[in-house]
Parts: sequence; structure tokens; C-alpha cells
Amino acid sequence: MISRQWKCILKEDAHDQYIHFLNEVVFKNARSLPGFVHADILKRRTTDGFEFLVITLWETLESIEAFAGKDISKAMVPEEAQRMMVSFDKIVKHYEVL
Repeated sequence: MISRQWKCILKEDAHDQYIHFLNEVVFKNARSLPGFVHADILKRRTTDGFEFLVITLWETLESIEAFAGKDISKAMVPEEAQRMMVSFDKIVKHYEVL
């Protein structure tokens, strides 16, 4: 199993909108793919806004590639989502789940 982890800082007024975007667009797409296991959203307040840590769990690196494209380390952040953010990681981290 592989844990895919990515962080962003959201604008204060985009909190609910972004959760909706993750659930209705990103996770809905992921759930349709073989190898997707689970998704979590973690948040904490910072001085810049809400920091979100998005963690998805996948069976294999190949299943992540079907979701993210050939370069799985590159963050997929559509323009619609970027407008809700103060900043975001350009690189995604992957960890083997032991």
C-alpha cells in the first residue's frame, strides 16, 4: 500500500468550498479507479489560513499513476482549486505503508 500526501493553505473563506471540491471532484474521480483505497482530509488553523493535509491510500504506484499521470510526484491542482488557496505544495510525497 502507498500513502500519497499533499498540503495546502486555504483562504479563510474557502474552507467549506474546498472540502466540497475534494469530495465531489477529486475523491469521486479517485473512487472510480482500481487500486484506490481511502482518503482523509486533515486540517489545522495557521496564521495564514487553514492548512489541509490530504492523504490518499492506494494499492500500488501504478494505481496512483492512473489517477495522477506519469509523474506521480507532481501535484495535480486545477485552477479552480488554486483560486481557493494561499499556497500549495508542488510536489506530492509518497510513503510505503508498512
